[in-house]
Amino acid sequence: MYEKTIANEHRIYGVVIPATPTLIIDLLSDEDLADYNNLINNGVVLNPTDSSTRLRLPIDGYLKSDVDQWFVASSLAGETELVPQFERFTFPVSYWPTKAYVYANAPIAGVLRIFFS
Repeated sequence: MYEKTIANEHRIYGVVIPATPTLIIDLLSDEDLADYNNLINNGVVLNPTDSSTRLRLPIDGYLKSDVDQWFVASSLAGETELVPQFERFTFPVSYWPTKAYVYANAPIAGVLRIFFS
């Protein structure tokens, strides 16, 4: 299942899902986090013929690993959900990169795609 989203901007980041529960935002490299924060704090030009900018919110997205299964939780103490290998786990909640925890049995490569308002 995947929710349909109309976004104004998106980013695809290569990440490593660690073996300990970690917020999604903490999966980003320093360079990717700077790019993410730039979109949130400074916005981007909406129209190349117009110089106005608009701040962004992370409104939707997914995390996927083709290496192995992994787990997602809404808190460190909460229940977890198993995410099968190759499945895109969607996050249609605003500010989800700072709300969802993920981990795997051992560190694995993943792809994180974030859609911004």
